[in-house]
Amino acid sequence: MKCALPLAVICALWPGWTTAHPHVFIDAGLDFRLNAAGGLAAVRVVWAYDEFYSLLTIHDRDMDQDGDGELSDAELMELARSDVDWDDGFPGDLTLRVGETNLPLGPPSGFLALYDNGRLITSHMRPVLDPVDMTQNSVTAQVYDATYYTAYAVTLPVAVRGAPQCNVVRDVADTGAAQALMNRLLGVVPDPETNFPEVGAAFADTFTISCAGS
Repeated sequence: MKCALPLAVICALWPGWTTAHPHVFIDAGLDFRLNAAGGLAAVRVVWAYDEFYSLLTIHDRDMDQDGDGELSDAELMELARSDVDWDDGFPGDLTLRVGETNLPLGPPSGFLALYDNGRLITSHMRPVLDPVDMTQNSVTAQVYDATYYTAYAVTLPVAVRGAPQCNVVRDVADTGAAQALMNRLLGVVPDPETNFPEVGAAFADTFTISCAGS
């Protein structure tokens, strides 16, 4: 996950930020969209940022100056747009697979944002460039930042729209094993802050979407 805030702001408000991983905590949700032919065509992704990161973002952008917990429509649209202003090659912290093959996803669209109870909540749509016939295939999904800068927890709803005969099975990650892996890799990395090991997938739950016939 990319960081949208200047490092100086982060360090001033939380001195331990530069030495800790993860830095940002996000509750995520997934809404899988099937087309009329029964193909997985898109996924709407929801990110609810932790209160501290939300506060930093509001502070850095000089929003909610009266402190009433309300943002204007223009401010929300700016946040939604900036949230998907990704560098080239950024995967969007979403991986879909059929078997061992990653599904190519298009750039985000339909982005939205709201500010609720001190948390920024954004969402965007990722199209599946080659829709998958869900009567013949099952798809696995993971939400993670490879470098574990951001820790995702899929605590928001996971649903499939367009085919009531589909279901989702969750395989919970072994976080103990993931932590052990991270500790082991950190022991052999010369400079973790600039070359943090890519352990994010090990912390990520796996969701398997299957439909009648697959």
